Amino acid sequence: MGLETEAGTPGGPPDGGDDTATHKRRGRPPKEKKRTPLNILCVKIGNYASDESVLALQTMVQRHCSLDFDLHCITDRQDELAKFSMFLHRPIEPWKWHGWWQKLQLFNPEAMQSWGIEGRCLYLDLDILVLADLARLLEPIEDDSLWVCPLFYQGAQEDRRCNSSVFSFVPGKDTKLWEMAEAASHNKFIGLPGDQDVITRYLQQGHGHLWEDGTILSFSKDVIQPEEAPGRRAARDPYRPLYSTDDCVIVACHGDNKPWSRKGIMHPLVQDNYPFSRAMTEEKNRLERLQRGVGPMRIHLR
Repeated sequence: MGLETEAGTPGGPPDGGDDTATHKRRGRPPKEKKRTPLNILCVKIGNYASDESVLALQTMVQRHCSLDFDLHCITDRQDELAKFSMFLHRPIEPWKWHGWWQKLQLFNPEAMQSWGIEGRCLYLDLDILVLADLARLLEPIEDDSLWVCPLFYQGAQEDRRCNSSVFSFVPGKDTKLWEMAEAASHNKFIGLPGDQDVITRYLQQGHGHLWEDGTILSFSKDVIQPEEAPGRRAARDPYRPLYSTDDCVIVACHGDNKPWSRKGIMHPLVQDNYPFSRAMTEEKNRLERLQRGVGPMRIHLR
């Protein structure tokens, strides 16, 4: 997968040999092994989500990534996020690639080069729950191809339709996808509800792969029950198998039911796995008092 440096160097001693002694005899210091971390990326543009959601993602990644990694955030709030331990990069033309469309800039070779990001990347939305080791997502990857989360309905694999909450790629290897994104931007993304529709078109042309169903679950469609969140967007596909969160790596909280929403804050899976900010904790306590019939009904969080 290209995430580990091979032992030994060409022309050097075999594995287990004394490389330091060899270099001492040659009169030069030993070469340090090149570090090849997994690049974990997120995008924080404008007022979507809070700054604490970036810190929450960082905390979950630190809990659940056995690989050496660097965390990068593409953001227009560098001053506010400077207190967090991660690499911050300015977005490319945010007035044009606004909101979730900025994710497509990750397939722009020039942008990735300007940010100094190279090697295998794993993009994560800010509204996800990480439940298991992220290294599991890289286990099926054998080359430089794109891997994306399948859309959450039975038949998405056959239709090659994706959800862009999670995807993995190598910069500069999906130039055709970037060309498609640029063409869509020139047309002001007319007819495209979201960035994942551009990626879906790329997949349907025979490129890339979808992770196996059940590896990444939907909070609305796989976790909460329909009676907990009535409405068309939360109704689960009756033909989709029931998956267990014990076997998945990530739960994507796409749509209205975010970890920091009222429905998310009060759900046990979120309470057990999402790092609560002070504001979320206060809201949780307020909602619990409300359930007991104490206090006024007001929603403070977005």
